[in-house]
Amino acid sequence: MNIDLKRALALKQFLNEEYFIMDDRAFEGRLEEARASFTESIDHDFDSYVVQYYTEIKEVSIYDHGLEYLALTEEEAENEFEEGLDRYLDRNIFSVLPSHYHQYFDDERWKEDKRKGVDVESLDSYKKQEHYETIDGEGFYIYKI
Repeated sequence: MNIDLKRALALKQFLNEEYFIMDDRAFEGRLEEARASFTESIDHDFDSYVVQYYTEIKEVSIYDHGLEYLALTEEEAENEFEEGLDRYLDRNIFSVLPSHYHQYFDDERWKEDKRKGVDVESLDSYKKQEHYETIDGEGFYIYKI
């Protein structure tokens, strides 16, 4: 199962939406219901029945737009946090600080202080709504956007 399918399943799990996995493919619903509704007299192959009558869950990339939630691996969350720190510096410090003073501002030290818990304009602003889900041994941080 690839990372983007795991990401989609982490979102489903977080939202308490039912799904089942069959042959490394994920479908909406419950496997027990699919088996109960399957009748051998009409459909001869359970796998074909599931593919025909159940919605397959599509992969979700971190770059998909229009999602209400963001699901990130730990590494992706750390990268997004770092990028958020850089955006904050660019928008709120370096844009107002005269350029000849930039050399005196220790941005790495500032970032280190922010990593220790001070909120800035980054994923950290979502911390009040951060959730964690695990799919097949892979952890995902879920943020409401």
